[in-house]
Amino acid sequence: MMTDLILASDNGRDLVTAAIAELAADPALQSAHTRRTYAGALRDFDAWRAGRPVTRRLVEAYAAHLRDDLGLAPATVNHRLSAVRWLASRVGDAAAEASSLPAEVRREMTAQAERVTAVHNVKGDVEPRGRHVPDAEIKALLQHCIGDATPAGTRDAAMFALAWATGMRRSEILALTMDDLAPLGSDDLLLTIRHAKGNKRRELALYNGARRYLADWLAL
Repeated sequence: MMTDLILASDNGRDLVTAAIAELAADPALQSAHTRRTYAGALRDFDAWRAGRPVTRRLVEAYAAHLRDDLGLAPATVNHRLSAVRWLASRVGDAAAEASSLPAEVRREMTAQAERVTAVHNVKGDVEPRGRHVPDAEIKALLQHCIGDATPAGTRDAAMFALAWATGMRRSEILALTMDDLAPLGSDDLLLTIRHAKGNKRRELALYNGARRYLADWLAL
């Protein structure tokens, strides 16, 4: 795969096919979501570059295109740049380890990759997504769920209560399993929250409303 990556970057053929094969082999990319979004970003970049060599000036022009022509938010542009920098880094590593290439070619490919990985993120301020939800509104939302006699009402009440009490992300709530719950004292629960990025975890106690709403869903 590393040889395919070097050949693809050198002669302008389908770089993305070789790069996507490398995504799964990179131990730093543990999140399946990150691998999917990187793959999509690399496909978009490859279509835009239209066979042109991947240089620092080209990547900077691509960043300007995303920001100015497509009007993408800085965070979105920077995520796509991260994918391109990742690609350049992998090509540079492959070139450095390719003993079959002449030393001068290896040095040039490595230097070119380093120039691309040095491309800076774009700057800019955007309005944050979402808004502050007052406690009264959350309580009204929970009451609406309680008034829903279907299983969906019990489920939604548990999810909203967990989000309110813990600050968990949607993906973290959806990823919970029974193995993430443990008794804590006579009534409360110990919840383990696992983060996809960096294989991190944190633990917190569930009590009062959050524990009751979750218990109702588990009983159902």
